[in-house]
Amino acid sequence: MLKRRLLLLLLVSTSVLCAQHTPSIGNSVAQETKQSFTLSIGSPSLTWKSADPIRLDATVKNLTDQRLHLYSSESAWERGEIIVRDGSGNAVPPVQNPGLIKLSFTSIFVEPSKSLRESFNISRQFNLTKPGQYSLQIDKEDPTTKTVVKSNTLVLTVTH
Repeated sequence: MLKRRLLLLLLVSTSVLCAQHTPSIGNSVAQETKQSFTLSIGSPSLTWKSADPIRLDATVKNLTDQRLHLYSSESAWERGEIIVRDGSGNAVPPVQNPGLIKLSFTSIFVEPSKSLRESFNISRQFNLTKPGQYSLQIDKEDPTTKTVVKSNTLVLTVTH
């Protein structure tokens, strides 16, 4: 009888000790890295004539409680952040005429919980004179999380 009690006491003690030193798997909460901003693009019109300058509006919304420092979306094409595809899905390369376009890496600051909208002529940076549909998207690196934030995809139609 004494043997049984000692064995039972040993088993209970061992169970309690193991429970105290075993990390709780079910209670661990994975911390997800949140992006520090959102990015959306639009245009005053979805249809443009091939000779017209095509305006693109880019809006950055700061999701943090700190001032956010980014490069302007207008200069994003210089860093390959603006992706333009034709109706067949082929990438439209940026224009290769540095004499007409000044390379500028303009900084912008977005205050906490605020949005900043930039407008620029996308047809200065990409040749969009061929009639058809073009899809545009901006991919910008989040300086806080080092992940890529993607804008919505905008589809524009160019006519004669």
